[in-house]
Amino acid sequence: MKLRLHHLIDIFKNLGNGHDLSKPHPYGHSQHLVVQRILDDPKQEIELVCENDDICKNCRHLNKDNSCSDVLSQLEQPVSKQKYNDDLDKALFKMLKIKPGHMTTAGEFLQIILAHMPKIVPLVTHPERDEKYTEAGLLRAGKIINKN
Repeated sequence: MKLRLHHLIDIFKNLGNGHDLSKPHPYGHSQHLVVQRILDDPKQEIELVCENDDICKNCRHLNKDNSCSDVLSQLEQPVSKQKYNDDLDKALFKMLKIKPGHMTTAGEFLQIILAHMPKIVPLVTHPERDEKYTEAGLLRAGKIINKN
């Protein structure tokens, strides 16, 4: 399975905060399928990438060239989601001192995130959202991911 770093972090945060990620999203992307695969086998290998990933599959915003056409209009300066996500993932790779293509499991990656918590939380918390909410979800995610 190939996943963007921020997608995996969002999954951890949302699971830890009790979100139901089992239902398809209106955009049609595959997050619900990826989440189920992780919950079914948290020890499966995940390749961390800085490109559109297995979650992006089937999304209505995915262009034929595998780029995202969505725009983050809620930001002060609207920006393409592709650029925002690419920049975010590049910053995460640099911060965590890993390279695209790094192989890991959900549990191993969560431990890396928790070890870098003070630096990670402000970076991955969307503007106008609460950093404490992000942090709490990430801290609680371990019990869900590592229950097997």
